[in-house]
Amino acid sequence: MELSLSARLALPLPPPPLPLLLRRRLPRRDHPAAMARLPPRRHRCRSAKIPESEFTTLPNGLKYYDITVGSGLKAVKGSRVAVHYVAKWKGITFMTSRQGLGVGGGTPYGFDIGNSERGNVLKGLDLGVEGMKVGGQRLIIVPPELAYGKKGVQEIPPNATIEEAPFNY
Repeated sequence: MELSLSARLALPLPPPPLPLLLRRRLPRRDHPAAMARLPPRRHRCRSAKIPESEFTTLPNGLKYYDITVGSGLKAVKGSRVAVHYVAKWKGITFMTSRQGLGVGGGTPYGFDIGNSERGNVLKGLDLGVEGMKVGGQRLIIVPPELAYGKKGVQEIPPNATIEEAPFNY
């Protein structure tokens, strides 16, 4: 049996090949060509640990480094904030708001700035978020006095310094 010309045109056609430009492989994120397009601070953060000399140290011993300065409202005492955080001790993650499903993962942790006495949040995280702007990303190093102190908690020993790896406000 022979198909007529009109019947042949009704058959689904395979999609046309992609143009050569779209089929090109993009460089990996850690490839030098990809890294060259990143802003200088981001490049330093991804390629190596930021030296503590570049952190800003507060009188209470808390250290912070702004990876990205936000452009939104500033977090002040009494304001309600929601942050994503990753808490580490000696490079090992022991607490995070990123646990959950999806790419972003998890629910941001919400608290009122200046109310760390209630025990809802570490005093170091409370003080570390104060002054940030919405959309910002910051690293903080929390001294033992502003973290778990002389008691420690579960796997965190007494007098442990805690790192809050990049957290977003």
